[in-house]
Amino acid sequence: MPDILSSSYELLVIRTDFSAPQAWEAVRATIGSMVDNEWILEDDEGEFVAPVQYLDDPAYEGATAEEILALLPEEYDPAFFVVVDEVAVRLPEMPLLLVDLRVERGRQMRVIATELYSIEANLSIGNMDFAEFADAMDEEGIFRGF
Repeated sequence: MPDILSSSYELLVIRTDFSAPQAWEAVRATIGSMVDNEWILEDDEGEFVAPVQYLDDPAYEGATAEEILALLPEEYDPAFFVVVDEVAVRLPEMPLLLVDLRVERGRQMRVIATELYSIEANLSIGNMDFAEFADAMDEEGIFRGF
C-alpha cells in the first residue's frame, strides 16, 4: 500500500471494501450532505473547503485499521480517521469504523454515517472526547447518537 498523503486538517475517509459501489456512493452522499450544510471550513487563503479527503484507491482493499494507522504521516492532525469497510457497505445504516488518533491512538468504534458530524464537531472543539462516544455504543457495538 502506498503512503497516505493527507493535509493536516482534512478528515480522511478511506475505502477498503470495493464490493458495493452503490454503498460507497451512499456513504459519500451522506457525508457530503453534512459538509454542504454544516461542516465547511475556511482555509488559509480564505477559501471555503470541505474538510474531508476521500481515499478511493483499490491499493487499500482489505486494509485493516492498524495498517492504515501505520501509513498516516505524523503531522496528520484530525482526532480520528474513518474506514469504509465491508461492515459499513453491507449494513443499511452504514456503520463507519472510526479510529482514534489523539488520546487512545488506535482505539476503534463504529458510528452510523448520519452521526459522523456530531462526533467530528464535538472532538474538533474539545467539547467531548473519543472515549465518550465509544463508551456510548449500543449492544451491537455501534454509536447511534445520544
